[in-house]
Amino acid sequence: MRITEWIFPLAFDFFQYSIGGTIAKRELAISSHTNQKHVLEVGCSIGNIAKPFLKKSISYTGIDIDDLSIQYAKKKYKHFKNCTFLTGDLFEQKFIKSFDLIIFSAVLHHIDDRLVKEMLEFSVELLSKDGSICISDPVLPEPSDSFIIKLYRKMERGNHMRSFDQLSLLVSDVKSLSVTKRSVLPVTALPFGSKPIVSKFGYFIMKP
Repeated sequence: MRITEWIFPLAFDFFQYSIGGTIAKRELAISSHTNQKHVLEVGCSIGNIAKPFLKKSISYTGIDIDDLSIQYAKKKYKHFKNCTFLTGDLFEQKFIKSFDLIIFSAVLHHIDDRLVKEMLEFSVELLSKDGSICISDPVLPEPSDSFIIKLYRKMERGNHMRSFDQLSLLVSDVKSLSVTKRSVLPVTALPFGSKPIVSKFGYFIMKP
């Protein structure tokens, strides 16, 4: 990989950590893990939530359509033998195993309603018998939310930001899945130590 191709993923990695995004997303994702052995993260980008799963010595697979991000993740985690990073479209992958946990971490606000439903429907086919899907996604601020939450909202690049109610209705409309847990969770800027609430995420656990 040329150094010019390395700069953007590295800068994004640093930015996500500095604003608290990396740690917050890791905590939301790992909270859904209940000893599942095979984990798939859809839209894994640079793999910034992979680390806590790898410490658990489970099988982790991350997939994303952006090859630069995937190549960065492969280099970053090259010493971990229990992880795999794939470039490509979820619908076109030929997985040789099923997954106990499928994670969509801060992905849905980048895609429209139709594709959200299609991806979730397709994910059901990849789940093991007792598998589950975890969704965590930033939601639109309420009028009563603080200035800093509204400011952080402007940093989000997704074109399909939704309120918690909108997101809840969307995922609930997937016919082959049932929502077993839903909540709005505060996200804090952990790396800075002061821990202000800077965002809110919709959090869902779904099962067939």
